[in-house]
Amino acid sequence: MSEQPMLLVTDLDGTLVRERDVDPRDARALLRWQEAGNLLAVATGRSVTLARLAVADASAAAEVALRPDFVICASGTTLLDADGQVLRSQTIPPQEVTRAVDYLSTRQDCAVVATTLEGDYLLHNPFAGREDSFNRFAASFYTTIPAQDAAGLAVTSMPVRVPDDALADALAAELERRSGGAISVPRSIQYLDLVPAGQDKGAAVRHLRQVLAERGVTLSRTVAVGDSWNDIPMFAVADHAYAMADGAAGARRAALEGGGSLTQGLADIVDREL
Repeated sequence: MSEQPMLLVTDLDGTLVRERDVDPRDARALLRWQEAGNLLAVATGRSVTLARLAVADASAAAEVALRPDFVICASGTTLLDADGQVLRSQTIPPQEVTRAVDYLSTRQDCAVVATTLEGDYLLHNPFAGREDSFNRFAASFYTTIPAQDAAGLAVTSMPVRVPDDALADALAAELERRSGGAISVPRSIQYLDLVPAGQDKGAAVRHLRQVLAERGVTLSRTVAVGDSWNDIPMFAVADHAYAMADGAAGARRAALEGGGSLTQGLADIVDREL
């Protein structure tokens, strides 16, 4: 590692992984970034289990051994090091898990998942029986449990599948209102993520920089890249933010208004920053 490394924080789905595939040029660029003495972090809404799986799948798809120095999971609530050790984890208060589940379980326009450090649990799925990507994914990776059992788990986030984008903002606002400010609800494409108040990808990046400072690492620059609304908080704490050119309009606007740039991919960013 160089004396004053740069930190690159990249979103996963829609940024590194696109249409379930990884451009080998992007994967090789990330290796080149690390070989130049810089640090790499992946930031995702996925749980610990699913983030590890996604990084492994990305490595296999690109035929490049990707090994991020850090992984931010569950929309910022959990931070792992390169060995998968948990450096930080925040959980939703049990009463807020119950409050959210009681409300969401009455709705027929969203599905609800609870994530923990150990796994992912499907609590409510009005879309069961449909032949779609969500149900195929759920069958492979989620354990179905009674919704009321979620309050007994150490829940780091609650992903809510919302296929109708027109509902997402209003539902997020209603969930935050019902919690009295105890939870935050960052949004990604077709998902909301319920997390403890104040937790998001930006807060996780700030905590990561604190961890590095405590280890005597002085960063020269933080670069963030993403494609969706839940990436905006890490744009705000980065020295340079990049939004994917085909990402959500809100993410593109936030990056540009903060002095950042649009990009076609990670290889382009590494070429610019090195």
